[in-house]
Amino acid sequence: MRLQHHALLLLLGISASGICSAQSTPASNFPEASTANAADTGKTPVFKAQTEVVAVPVVVRDKHGNSVTGLTKDQFVLEENGKPRDIASFDEVKPAPTKPLAAVQDIGYSNLPLDDSQRAHVTIVVLDLINTSEIQRTDGKEQLIRFFSKDLPAGEPVSLLCLTPQGVKLIHPFTSDQSSLVRSLKEFKVESHTLGALRDITRQTLSEIREIAKAYAGVPGRKSMVMLSGYLVYSEEPSSPLGDLRPDYEETWAALLSANIAVYPTALSIAAPNASLRNLSRYDWDHTLRFFSDRTGGVLCEEDNRLKNCLNTAIEDSRSYYMLTYNLPPDDRKPGWRSIKVKVSAQSVEVRAREGFYYESVDSNAKPKPVKPHADEINALASPLAESGVLMNVRVLPQPTASPTADGKITQHFLLTIPLSSVTIDPTQDAALDLEVGAIALDKKIKDAGELLHPVRGNPKPETLKQFASDGIRLEEKLDLPPGTYDMRFVVRDNPSGKIGTVVFPLEVK
Repeated sequence: MRLQHHALLLLLGISASGICSAQSTPASNFPEASTANAADTGKTPVFKAQTEVVAVPVVVRDKHGNSVTGLTKDQFVLEENGKPRDIASFDEVKPAPTKPLAAVQDIGYSNLPLDDSQRAHVTIVVLDLINTSEIQRTDGKEQLIRFFSKDLPAGEPVSLLCLTPQGVKLIHPFTSDQSSLVRSLKEFKVESHTLGALRDITRQTLSEIREIAKAYAGVPGRKSMVMLSGYLVYSEEPSSPLGDLRPDYEETWAALLSANIAVYPTALSIAAPNASLRNLSRYDWDHTLRFFSDRTGGVLCEEDNRLKNCLNTAIEDSRSYYMLTYNLPPDDRKPGWRSIKVKVSAQSVEVRAREGFYYESVDSNAKPKPVKPHADEINALASPLAESGVLMNVRVLPQPTASPTADGKITQHFLLTIPLSSVTIDPTQDAALDLEVGAIALDKKIKDAGELLHPVRGNPKPETLKQFASDGIRLEEKLDLPPGTYDMRFVVRDNPSGKIGTVVFPLEVK
């Protein structure tokens, strides 16, 4: 469901009604807590971890395509721009015993609804409904139904998304329930649409892929993304009918690389969706899809391969790989593209890693660019995907026995839990912990039925931090809502880093 802009502003505009309606109870944990709005301080987030440490997932397979396990750090050689880099950390990710995910109702609603044994491997499946014909779209849907019905490995968490002219659509969040995936696909209607200018639809496609990358960036480890697409083309020529699309593609690849997402693209068929595309023979659209796989460390699923093989390869790659990290030298901080090569001293193996990454230096003396207040939160809440920059879980608490308010509303209580490791604790700042918490309830007409917005700021004592590390930061929130069904959306922003988490779920108030 797409949110209307005016509804978001009701939540994210700082108003007396929004602050007063929050009525949360976090302040007791923070003896020096303040009600000041940290988002208005004008500070520019500095992503120190992203600019100093580089993570490189590496897949190693034997000549039969099987995972090569048991390798040691000394068997890997890592180079950046042709220069050897010391491997700072080394970890072999192995398949953990799989089990079906718990029902969402049992664990609450989360932007990472996976237990510890499953977080190391997830697969994202994306069906492109923008750059494909009606036949291609229907064929892709039928192939996915067959795979999920018969061939999805037991206990493997998969999320299912679609790229559409109206934006990204979430068909099903992460689940290992085969029947649920199949049911969602069968219920989803593949609507026909008229393609616009090829340059415009290409840029829209790339924008939606970046939205997906941003949503899953907080999921730990390497992620595989299987993308069923069609006529997605690339151009670097300003004089071409498409113009120079290189900046758009580079921005998209940078988002995927930053999120540690490896892409497994496959072309659904060779039939062009409309006559205008048949005249673009100079652009090798299959070569464009290969750009995605090569850049990110995935595999291009050739036309003669069955989708089943592509999906199985992507799933296995997300289950078994090596994670290497290295530190950027302090005297080598030139912005731009940096190539990466990984070699393994083992016989007859195939090594796959991303080709490199885009490095952007941070100037601490630069003046912050002017931005609209809460623009990031507005964009995050407008997305149908739960953003995972800040991991969070929301439980709907049982309603205590109480009379409705004078205007007939019911007080609904929520428990918001945020892992301490997901936020920034900076003792050098006036408030070591600096969060902003908000929520909005939208009715069936996408009208605001209730909202809250408040800061969580202060300097937790060591014993409080110890408790947070064990139990998470737990905040009890409440909203007064009329009886009805709502689209409930929570948002948390970690102000020092600028990272955002969102959770979206249905709510029925009786």
